[in-house]
Amino acid sequence: MDGFSTNKGIIPPRWLWPTILLLVAAIWFAWCCQRAIAGWLPAADEGREITVTGHVLDFPRRTERGWQFDFHAEELGGKLRLSVFEETGWDAAPSFSCRYRFSVKLRRPRGLLNFGQFDYQAWLLQAGYRATGYVKAVAGCEPLQPAVLLRSRAWLATWIRSAPLSERASSTLLGLLIGSYADIDVQQWQVLRDSGTIHLLSVSGLHIVLVAALVHLLASWLARLLVWPLHLMPAAHWGCHASLVLATAYALLAGFSVATQRSLVMVAVAVLQQLVYGRFRFGTALLVSLVAVYALNPLSILSSGFWFSFVATAVLLLASHGWRHAQRLGFWQQCLSGLRLQGLLFVLMAPVLLFVYGRMPLLSLPLNLLAVPWVSFVSLPAGFAAVLVLPLSTTLAGWLLQLSGWTLDLYWQVMQWGIGLGEHWQWSLGGAGWAALCLAMMGLYLLCLAPSGLPLRLAGCLLCLPMLLPRGIGLSPGEVEVTVLDVGQGLSVIVRTARHVLVYDTGDRSSERFDAGRDIVAPALRQQRVAGLDMLLLSHADSDHAGGAAGLLQEYPARQLWSGTPESLQGVPPFLPCRAGMHWRWDGVSFRILHPDSGTLPDDNNRSCVLQVEAGEQRLLLAGDIEQRAEQQLAMAGIDLRADVLLMPHHGSKTSSSPALLSAVRPSLAIASAGYRNRFHHPAVQVTGRYEIQGIRWLNTAETGAIRLRLSAAGMEQTLALCQAPVPWRWARYRQYCRH
Repeated sequence: MDGFSTNKGIIPPRWLWPTILLLVAAIWFAWCCQRAIAGWLPAADEGREITVTGHVLDFPRRTERGWQFDFHAEELGGKLRLSVFEETGWDAAPSFSCRYRFSVKLRRPRGLLNFGQFDYQAWLLQAGYRATGYVKAVAGCEPLQPAVLLRSRAWLATWIRSAPLSERASSTLLGLLIGSYADIDVQQWQVLRDSGTIHLLSVSGLHIVLVAALVHLLASWLARLLVWPLHLMPAAHWGCHASLVLATAYALLAGFSVATQRSLVMVAVAVLQQLVYGRFRFGTALLVSLVAVYALNPLSILSSGFWFSFVATAVLLLASHGWRHAQRLGFWQQCLSGLRLQGLLFVLMAPVLLFVYGRMPLLSLPLNLLAVPWVSFVSLPAGFAAVLVLPLSTTLAGWLLQLSGWTLDLYWQVMQWGIGLGEHWQWSLGGAGWAALCLAMMGLYLLCLAPSGLPLRLAGCLLCLPMLLPRGIGLSPGEVEVTVLDVGQGLSVIVRTARHVLVYDTGDRSSERFDAGRDIVAPALRQQRVAGLDMLLLSHADSDHAGGAAGLLQEYPARQLWSGTPESLQGVPPFLPCRAGMHWRWDGVSFRILHPDSGTLPDDNNRSCVLQVEAGEQRLLLAGDIEQRAEQQLAMAGIDLRADVLLMPHHGSKTSSSPALLSAVRPSLAIASAGYRNRFHHPAVQVTGRYEIQGIRWLNTAETGAIRLRLSAAGMEQTLALCQAPVPWRWARYRQYCRH
């Protein structure tokens, strides 16, 4: 038989098994995904106050209002992510030594959904969470003996925190040694991000492989030195066994997260290959590790860390071709070869970083050349040695820990100095597609690693072009693109013409760790490859509309700043008051401020800036948080309020969207920007019913994610972030909104 028959022809024998394996892999992923979704909190229990019993799984993280922690709920048979607030009277961190009984309010795993941004719902799915929520009350606490591993990690955390170290060194060592990132503050995360060294802090493949390699060398050397172990097995085998044992211990000590499990599988495959075949082949180990990791947890492919680790390893494999000959080089030649390898890794991984984050620090290469060897070969070994020596001598362990802390203090100082030296040196290139990413990776391989020759080099340059070019069709004069972002319970809208960009509101800043302006609006602008912001218009000073302004302005300074209530804004540069009658024209698109006027109403909501945007025959009305009194003023002012799209005033509150306003505007589409199951119950049922009675179609960002509209003389085009991919964890919503 020459091949496998199908309706469309014959599959050649060389493609038969790969085709079957891919089919099996897809079925395995779908089955595991459906199984995980079936374990989620029942939909009927969302928002209800229920009681759960269980224990704390990992180190709690301090928040501005209380604590956040992972909790094993016996009733749900899985993991919850819970928050507990100080208002409940809870000051201390949740304890590992309690079997708690909590009264909680939960919801199924859910996340904000924006074009080309991090999918929090997918992350919760692959991490195995059954629900998220918050603690209403503590109903009881029974004494509980934690597992040995958790007790050991907690004891080490106490020892590290009590050592005479700086806060930065202490928090970094907690992350490096036991995988606890709860003590790392926002400023540290920003330094890690801006220096491009964030990968050094996570207990990932780099550190576990490094520990395994160092232990292998040490154990092999000791076996040869003592001689008698060689009668039992070769020195290399002693090294393999020791490296596997210590790598496993390190992974367990670091919490045995998905990332550490993945790295441990890669080490185990490499060790077994050495033991069975007597040699190590990088390519085979990579392929077997990839298959093993996928078989154990197929949902791990939903994590960007999965792709980073394997793509980086594959790049190292390609870039280190001929590395085996480096053993014949001198010391300094080996160092230069290592620097060359790291430089190639930086260049070849640049498209991946730009694809995921939309930007890349240009100083990350020189800073990584300093940080990677320093942390990997000085700080981490000293800290790891301190842990190993601790059972034998607390004094020596303390000295080693202080040495590691001192080296980390130096690391932080150098990184801050480098960031200050190259402030704002960022390469922004967001919005690239999968095809452009793959072509760019191939192109850079040809440019950097292929044999010299003009045709190949020229082909590499051409393959990189799709990633450099703008994605999609640009805007022409007279067209406007409007993106209503999903910022939860808040509002932010990006209005873009051919050469100008306006941001209307910035969403909320709920904590130091989440700032909608910094974490959602700025990445959305990078996805659209916006170079600069022409205007930031804050409707009014309420936090859900202006809370993210400071964070956004740090990333994107604006040329013009306007607000309906500039005197109420805090923590931002001075804003000018917007008033009715202001109007301007950008690239053939008209903008008019319709409200507030000089005789403004007293409360902030009713002083919101109301903006009308007109492109061709299409109009959009952004109404902020105005309520019925301001709506009636507008309706009676003799202004032409007609618009094709209306952003529901006040998120669809029952105090807004009066019949008078709807009759004056007569939109064909209304959009509510609201959070999923928000405590205000926006949009209100009576309000949506009012829209439906008048035949107005309405959408809610809590269900559809971000909404993008293109208005022009030719009409209106609509795109929903929800409809970009029919993924299983959003299939019900996809069928409702995307299948016509």
